[in-house]
Amino acid sequence: MRKLSEKGIKTEEIIAEDWGWYIPVQNEGFRLAVCCGHQDGDDDEFVCFTDPSTPVVKKFFKKIDATAQLTRLTEAMQQILSADPEIKEVVWKGPT
Repeated sequence: MRKLSEKGIKTEEIIAEDWGWYIPVQNEGFRLAVCCGHQDGDDDEFVCFTDPSTPVVKKFFKKIDATAQLTRLTEAMQQILSADPEIKEVVWKGPT
């Protein structure tokens, strides 16, 4: 997560999950994280996604616009992934 830190994104302690890794990002107001895991059926394919996965976070009786934080995080991830020559065919999918 050093590379995220180099982009000004501070992370907290990585959490091992049964599906992969949950990497909390320091953020005010709502939970924010990068999640990465192995893609089922492929030895060399991985999936990364954000938490939250949508730009609107519902918290109690209000909605929080997470667009700026998610954009900053996904742009940093894109820069990190595209700078590594071992990583190929990065595909981004929006919320469904």
